[in-house]
Amino acid sequence: LGLVYEYLETIIKRKHALAASVFMTSLILLWNSYGTYAWFREQADSQEKVTPIKRSLILKAKDGVLLSHLQNVSDWIYERHEEGKTLYFYVKPEHVRPIEYLLYLKDDKNLVYETMKINKDPNAEYFAVTPTKNGLQPVYKKFGSDITLLESREFGQLMVSKILVNNRDISADFRFNRPKTKTDRIFWKDVFGVGQDEDKELEIITGEE
Repeated sequence: LGLVYEYLETIIKRKHALAASVFMTSLILLWNSYGTYAWFREQADSQEKVTPIKRSLILKAKDGVLLSHLQNVSDWIYERHEEGKTLYFYVKPEHVRPIEYLLYLKDDKNLVYETMKINKDPNAEYFAVTPTKNGLQPVYKKFGSDITLLESREFGQLMVSKILVNNRDISADFRFNRPKTKTDRIFWKDVFGVGQDEDKELEIITGEE
């Protein structure tokens, strides 16, 4: 903008250049403010209903899915999870890790979960998280249409469903083996030791040891 203002001074009088500069600056600020308001308005609307999301430089995806959507979905799944069952869930690839982490935060040692697989697990229960506007079509496309919808709930942009996979072969000899993986991810709770030895008294270092 500085170069533009300097150029204006060379072609018009200084006072006119100043007025033009003020006008252009005000126009840019108003446009930026409107864009910011429109973006937050979209995100607020997406909490309650299906909202078309325009392309944004802020987020890579333009599906309008926020952390609050994923939290609501995870809570709904956990509330309907039957103890002793293996929880299999379908969700878009970019939302797998967030859902897994939110389920991990339930701190339920008996909760066993994995991304959706049709196997012989006699204790399997299935959930699907899909864009509300698409319904269960993504699940049908990947796993076939022989699936029964048991119940569902819409959370703005996302729909979460409990489903039943029909005509599935099961075996009493099936054993669920969660793949063991290592991660370099470090969370703030790891840095500050949140939840670890909360009752442990701090040792005072005086330098006299």
